[in-house]
Amino acid sequence: MAAILEDALREHRDLLWGVCYRMLGCPADADDALQATFEKALTHPPLDISLPLRPWLVRVAINHCRDELRKAHTRKSAFWLPGPVETPEDDPRFAGFEAPDARYSRMESVSLAFMVVLHSLTPLQRAVLILRDVLDLSVAETAQALQTSSGNVKMALHRARAALAKGSVRPQLHEHASESQVLQALLVHL
Repeated sequence: MAAILEDALREHRDLLWGVCYRMLGCPADADDALQATFEKALTHPPLDISLPLRPWLVRVAINHCRDELRKAHTRKSAFWLPGPVETPEDDPRFAGFEAPDARYSRMESVSLAFMVVLHSLTPLQRAVLILRDVLDLSVAETAQALQTSSGNVKMALHRARAALAKGSVRPQLHEHASESQVLQALLVHL
C-alpha cells in the first residue's frame, strides 16, 4: 500500500504544489502544505486504495491549506503580498497550463494582482475557485473534494467570481496603521 501511495504522491506532486501555492500564496508555505499532505497520506491513507487517489490527495491538500488560512486569519497583518515564485518555461509545476486552467494561469494566477485578490477571498471561496476554474473540476467533484454541498460550491464560486470581476483588492488595514503601511497598501493598488 505504501508503494501505491508513494507513486501517487510522485505523480501528483506538481499539481498539489500548485493548488497549495494558489491557496496560500507563498512558495515556502506551499512546500510545507505539500509535506503535510504527504505525511497525512502516508500515516492515514484513504480507506479504499482502489479508488483514484488524486481527488483524495487534493482534498487533503485543500483542507490543510484551509486550516492554515484560518490560523493566519487570527494573526493577520495590515496587508499581505504573495511570495514570488520562479516560473521558468521548463518548470514541470507550470507545464500544461494552457488547457482548462489557461483562463487564470496564463495571465493571472502568478500575477501579483490575482494573488492579492485571491487572498481577499474566504478559504472556501478560494478553494472552490481553484478547483473549479483552475483545475476544471465539476461542481460535484468540487463538492466531494471539499465535503460540502453542490449549492455551497455554486454560491462560493459565484461570490469568488464576483470579487474577481470587481477586482476587489482591499488590504485589511488596522485602525492604527502606520503611514508606511498605508503607503504600501496604496502601492499594491497601483
